[in-house]
Amino acid sequence: PKAKIHSRIIMAPQHVKAYMMALQENIKKFEDKHGEIKSPGNESFQGFGVKPPESNLPN
Repeated sequence: PKAKIHSRIIMAPQHVKAYMMALQENIKKFEDKHGEIKSPGNESFQGFGVKPPESNLPN
């Protein structure tokens, strides 16, 4: 089945950067404890992304 978008997150650039830094810190802690998280190759990300429907957008 296809995925459906139920919500989206809108954040100020400063909050996005703080969130990213928190994620990086937690990923580092996880990898230090459990080993490296393997990333898929670039080919796995082709076409990756979510595009919200053009209609019914709140803004």
